[in-house]
Amino acid sequence: MQQTVFLIIVYTAILVILYCVYRLITSLLKPTSTKNQRPVIITVEGGLIQDIQNIPCDVVIIIQDYDTDGTEEPLKENYRGESYIESIYKG
Repeated sequence: MQQTVFLIIVYTAILVILYCVYRLITSLLKPTSTKNQRPVIITVEGGLIQDIQNIPCDVVIIIQDYDTDGTEEPLKENYRGESYIESIYKG
């Protein structure tokens, strides 16, 4: 009888531990809430970026535009030798 009670207690403890581990793992795998996050808003008109809003202060966004036909802006080249216009937005 005592051995049966002991085994029930041990199995119950194991189930509780497994449940706690399961809850911990599932809470770590859940996507973070976006409730406190501000979205970065990119405004595009006519195929051109007009504005980027809410860039975090430690983020730099670099746009490489490869549609360079008829442009007067200075061009840069990537490692493959392709020309592009670079626009930099800072938070």
